[in-house]
Amino acid sequence: MTWNERNRSHLVLGPTGKEVQQFEHEGVVAIRQILSSQEIESLKTAVTSIEDNPGPFSIPQSSEDRSRGFIEDFRRWQDQQPIETIARNSSLPHIASLLTKSTTIRFHHDHTLIRSNGNQQRTPWHQDQPYYNIEGNQNISFWIPVDPVPLKWTLE
Repeated sequence: MTWNERNRSHLVLGPTGKEVQQFEHEGVVAIRQILSSQEIESLKTAVTSIEDNPGPFSIPQSSEDRSRGFIEDFRRWQDQQPIETIARNSSLPHIASLLTKSTTIRFHHDHTLIRSNGNQQRTPWHQDQPYYNIEGNQNISFWIPVDPVPLKWTLE
């Protein structure tokens, strides 16, 4: 799936110049509240559906029982309309374009992580790039929590 400037259908606030510069130098930047509450709610619906119906690329990441489990699933945009809509029509493609300084953005995949409330398993600090079958400097990932996440459990 490809996005370019012609696809932009609504005005989107983008990252500040300072945030673009931080991304360029550090490879990471926190830009908060870039999706509407309606977009987050639609993603919550998709996450619930994924949790109830794991796909063929689903991987259990916890030996704990389901009520305190941790699973991940991939490439669900093909059957979860909210994920495709966010990937194509939200502010994310435009923000990716600004951060990477590219006029064309290609969507590689979605990766849903579902960690049940009470799960104590930590995800160690890591880089995603070695897991991707792509090269180049204009790659970007968005971490979009759909529920509040206490600071001690957020990305570091």
